[in-house]
Amino acid sequence: PPMRPTRGALLHRVRACGADAAELRAALRALGPPACVREYTMAVSAWGRVGDGDEVLALLARARESGVPFDAWLCAAAMGALSESGRPESALALFDATAHAAAGGAGAGAGASASASADGGSSGASARNVFVYAEAIRACGALGGGSAEAADRALDIFAQMRDSGIAPSAVVYNALISALGGAGRADEALALLDEMAADGVPPDLVSLHAAIGACARAAPPRADAALALLRGMRARGLAPVTRSYNCLLYTSPSPRDGLL
Repeated sequence: PPMRPTRGALLHRVRACGADAAELRAALRALGPPACVREYTMAVSAWGRVGDGDEVLALLARARESGVPFDAWLCAAAMGALSESGRPESALALFDATAHAAAGGAGAGAGASASASADGGSSGASARNVFVYAEAIRACGALGGGSAEAADRALDIFAQMRDSGIAPSAVVYNALISALGGAGRADEALALLDEMAADGVPPDLVSLHAAIGACARAAPPRADAALALLRGMRARGLAPVTRSYNCLLYTSPSPRDGLL
């Protein structure tokens, strides 16, 4: 059924208002169970904002039992909500389950496999769009405290997206730069800025902040490269903001190096 206008407006307000878990639970209980895929998408996003991964998974299970189609928008919202709830491994299990659904596999664990098959057998590819890939890469960045394995997985997911014919967006590139930066792989993160430009996706402030952060996490920190990124912002048509300078200061090993 179409989303009821009043209910949809209330869900949107609840999702955006930053209520705590108790207020959100009361509001959602008053609204009753979601009635369509769009309402489920908004509800799981709302639960993610207050960090309740259990409620996200419970909603996905209810959606499956109700025969709600598991589309790419619900998948991306659920993955983002799980990552926000400190459960990136569950977000990646959900991502993997979309591929298992296409192959007729049993799916992934952590309660995600059942929800990924909620559409009763549609292809895994139909449950993946650019936002799903972005959330999968973002989940990699939250795994393992910036491990090399997590960065490698992010690169593999990026390659899968390209192979599927989906063009990467700035959001995808930014998530990948952050994942590589978390593992201290500054050279690869910096190279992605050039790859973005070659793909016709101009790096934005988020891209440059992520790249500067990658320079800060390199061993040793790449202060010169970070400073060059800051000084080159205006040439890219971007104006540095307070966060730009804050990111740069993390690359400074000592107040004596001149960055301060």
